[in-house]
Amino acid sequence: MLQNAEEQTNLYALQKDGITINTTKKEIEILIGIYLRMGIVQMPRSRSYWEADTRYDLIAMERPTIIAEYNKFMGGVDLLDSLTSLYKRNVKSRRWYMYIFWHSIMIAVVNS
Repeated sequence: MLQNAEEQTNLYALQKDGITINTTKKEIEILIGIYLRMGIVQMPRSRSYWEADTRYDLIAMERPTIIAEYNKFMGGVDLLDSLTSLYKRNVKSRRWYMYIFWHSIMIAVVNS
């Protein structure tokens, strides 16, 4: 399964950008491990810095290149989504093209 994820990730990067990022099986294992740790160890919402019982050790590992690639290319998309969510419109229509029109207007407002 991890071998397939590795092949498909590299294939997608090659098809999308024309470059290969050479993701390895080990990097995908690390990424899945990080996701599991984030889900299993529930971090408190707030804590006092000096409390020893809520302190967690840092994960000592290198950041996988796939995370660096995501952060490099998806920052603008995440920012655009968060900014357009501030200007939600209450336009309801059965015509699908009206949604696309108003969404384009919102993107133009945010980008200006």
